[in-house]
Amino acid sequence: MPENLLTSIREKKAPETKKKEKPDGFLATSIAYAKDDSGIDARIVTYHSPKTPISEQYRMIRTNLQRVNPENPPRLIALSSSLHREGKTTTSVNLAVAMAHDLNKNILLVDCDLRKPNVHNLLGLRMEGGMSDILTRGVELDAVFKKTRAENLTVLTSGKIPSNPSELLGSHRMRDLLVELKNRFDYVIVDTPPVLAITDTGILGALVDGVVVVVQTWRTQREALDRARSFLSNAHANIIGYILTGVEYFVPGYLANYGYHYGYGQYHGYYAHSEEV
Repeated sequence: MPENLLTSIREKKAPETKKKEKPDGFLATSIAYAKDDSGIDARIVTYHSPKTPISEQYRMIRTNLQRVNPENPPRLIALSSSLHREGKTTTSVNLAVAMAHDLNKNILLVDCDLRKPNVHNLLGLRMEGGMSDILTRGVELDAVFKKTRAENLTVLTSGKIPSNPSELLGSHRMRDLLVELKNRFDYVIVDTPPVLAITDTGILGALVDGVVVVVQTWRTQREALDRARSFLSNAHANIIGYILTGVEYFVPGYLANYGYHYGYGQYHGYYAHSEEV
């Protein structure tokens, strides 16, 4: 495991007698896709359960990010993973909510996965009206910014899925847009596609202050992680840390396991044309 591990996101483990197995071996829980009247998915524990041990891990990530370079900490931060189903989007949203709540600063969460966006689903927002509309039609930023129930958090969703995402993300307009976003917000968290699935994250990695790689326990293979690191390095991306998800521990009285591996099952099909890993 890389030395600059920002933290491990631990999951509350239910007693063996309380577990139910899905056919694919993932833990099934009654809260996996639940939403309340806020529209925010139950997996966003930093919103629904800010005082739990899991939420505290996200605060640790926030603190460690500020320590990366204390005099000039990264403020434009991309999150990715080697492959799909490693928890990157859930981690991105939880981190953004935690930063908005605890720092009392203006935080922007951007969905730059223009092929298989999911940020809007986790926050109960419409996908339409977002990044792709700015890049293709010149829509003004203020017309597509979205607010949530999470205080101090603004969201820029992906917008309509374009036919040429790599070209859009590598355009001069995208470079200028990221500069503008950084000037307008205290921190910008960018959710990106898996590194080895498509080239988009390499393009974005060179434009942000730093990249955080999400690694899931018992899922991410070392070979895949090594290839992802090599790819990002060759793309001149600055890897500032790693987040380990899916670490389980038992807390008496809890019957739920927050499964950070939920919700990414469609990536493999969408990126079927990409290289085998």
